[in-house]
Amino acid sequence: MTAPNPLIVHDMPQMCKFVYEFYAEKVAALQKLVPPLQKPVEEETTTKTEPKEEEKEKKDESKKEEPEEMAEIVNEVQEVDDS
Repeated sequence: MTAPNPLIVHDMPQMCKFVYEFYAEKVAALQKLVPPLQKPVEEETTTKTEPKEEEKEKKDESKKEEPEEMAEIVNEVQEVDDS
């Protein structure tokens, strides 16, 4: 058994193309082996443009909370005279 012919890469664009095509072939082969999953159908009572009630409540709560006052920063380093 002999090893496959080596691929000589001359620059990074060529390497990028090789890697892209290599993984595209692998993904295509896997997609043939594994059947696609069916997404469960979700019933939505609101339209996509309306935010859900939970999101509305979270936004209202965040607006109600007042930001805490920043504590005053105290410099505790003492300067020493060199005299």
